[in-house]
Amino acid sequence: MRKGLEERSWQELLEYGRQTARASGYAEADVPDIVKNRRRTNAQRR
Repeated sequence: MRKGLEERSWQELLEYGRQTARASGYAEADVPDIVKNRRRTNAQRR
C-alpha cells in the first residue's frame, strides 16, 4: 500500500510539473539560459 501511495504522489508531482511547464511558455531549450541568469542574480545578492 505504501509503495502505491508513493507512486501516486510521484505521478501527481510529475503532472503538476508538466502543467506548470506548459503554462510558463518556456521551451526546454530555454532552461540553460534561465538557470544561468538565476545563478547570476543570486550571486549578485551575496
